[in-house]
Amino acid sequence: MMSGVVQRSRSAEGLRGQPDPELRPGALPEPWSGLEWRPLAPVRNRSKPRLFWAAQGERRVVCKDGSALSRWTPLGLYRRLALRREARILQRLAGVAGVPGVLAHWPGGLVMDFVPGRMLTSLPRGDVPAAVFDRLERVVAEIHARGVAIGDLHRRNVLVGDLGEVHLVDFEVAFDEQRGLGRFLARRLMALDRHACLRQRQRFGVPLDARQQALLDSPPAGYERLRRLKLSIRSALGLVKHERGAGRGRGAEAEDEP
Repeated sequence: MMSGVVQRSRSAEGLRGQPDPELRPGALPEPWSGLEWRPLAPVRNRSKPRLFWAAQGERRVVCKDGSALSRWTPLGLYRRLALRREARILQRLAGVAGVPGVLAHWPGGLVMDFVPGRMLTSLPRGDVPAAVFDRLERVVAEIHARGVAIGDLHRRNVLVGDLGEVHLVDFEVAFDEQRGLGRFLARRLMALDRHACLRQRQRFGVPLDARQQALLDSPPAGYERLRRLKLSIRSALGLVKHERGAGRGRGAEAEDEP
């Protein structure tokens, strides 16, 4: 059921075009500059960081490269700040099973562990066992225990391995409850994260017990308002229209939200 896992299958599924084999990241610090980097995904949106992967001995690593991002536009500035936030969040989550470890970071990007698996978006409804969602909830609970709210937990950011192991990727919009605005938002966003886990169970036809159904039927305070606000922000930043897969419309994009 979980066979045929591709290398962090974002590189092949649901994307327009193929990676440019000649593309390479910008200047990297040592020792990362000496690796043979290959594109992990085609460049669909030049306002987003580019993804590359390389082998370092027996280990595979991923570079999230922001060197091509504009320094002078609001979206480019947002993306650069988001990269720095993601590196900080990954450092805070070091050792959490299911979260890639950050190996290096600098103002223009970061290097982290390579995570194999298939996105939940690629798995058919009814073909994902309940144990996968049990693991997802455990990973999310451990992330919350570190004081971090994911804030953007959807199917494209959940990878499932051959044996049903669960990994979460993309922490650009995560909030740390010990820093700035996160002190105000983190607890509310944690409630949204838990609600998103239940929504994934429901979407994939996994039965919910009475407690889970009651929680799903009673969304956290301000749920719809926060959800609409997040969609509006993503739309204003140009994120929604560029993240649609082929044949997907606005309703499908919204449906993928937590």
